[in-house]
Amino acid sequence: MSKNLQDTIRQLANDFAAGVVAAIRAASLQDLQDDAPSRRASAKPRRVPRPSTQTHAVKGRAPKPALGADELLDTMVETAKKFAAGLRSEEFRQVLKLDDKALFRKVANEAVAAKLLKKTGEKRATTYYPL
Repeated sequence: MSKNLQDTIRQLANDFAAGVVAAIRAASLQDLQDDAPSRRASAKPRRVPRPSTQTHAVKGRAPKPALGADELLDTMVETAKKFAAGLRSEEFRQVLKLDDKALFRKVANEAVAAKLLKKTGEKRATTYYPL
């Protein structure tokens, strides 16, 4: 960096700092307190609930998926036809509103094996195309 540029930056920084200090000195204590976020002394800090440590086996049956495997397969093929440019697996799950990655992967692999969908890429780059 050239010496002139360094001097200019240093001068600007000093002017800014001096302006901030002057503004703080000119402000009253009440002005500074009004701008600060208020916190009552008697207010208790919020307690964040801890997530449950119980598993589905302890609670009872596992939740039933919204769509069965056959219905999901049909829905996937119909959805793929709407997106000719293809969909990545996470986009597919988002469109289908499906949280279960394992179920999606199983059904998607079945669709590829049945030649209903075409698959390219690996891991996050996996893209599914209609046939």
